[in-house]
Amino acid sequence: MRNWRSLFRNMMRPRVIALAWFGMSAALALLAVPAIFSSGLERPLTFLAARSIFVVLNQAELVALVLLLITIRFAGLTRTLWHVAALLALIQIAQASWLLPALSERTDLLLSGQALPPSSVHGIYSALHLVKLLLLLFVGLQVRGTTTSD
Repeated sequence: MRNWRSLFRNMMRPRVIALAWFGMSAALALLAVPAIFSSGLERPLTFLAARSIFVVLNQAELVALVLLLITIRFAGLTRTLWHVAALLALIQIAQASWLLPALSERTDLLLSGQALPPSSVHGIYSALHLVKLLLLLFVGLQVRGTTTSD
């Protein structure tokens, strides 16, 4: 039983959560979605699959954000990490409440055959996603994973 507690305690560190979140997010957004678009599927199926991936990714990222905030709080980490965590939270909230619904609406319009007006939503989402990945790397590489103070 002691080994399970030790394993759980080590997994519930900000560094581990940040790097796991980074890996999950990078794998899905930067590998899986481009693979779907180059798979040769029909266009409607491609857009539906990509939208499904981003909906599930967003839900998993919200869980990761909550875990990261909790572990940073209980680890008593520096203000710098709190600022980074706040930026991560703002990005995640913007993506969940504004950008993903807007992209989903554009997907619906596209699938119904309507012409899409120009929009910067996809570019904003992508830029924020890259910033989020960099912030997660910062947290993951900033925090020592072997001490009790992280």
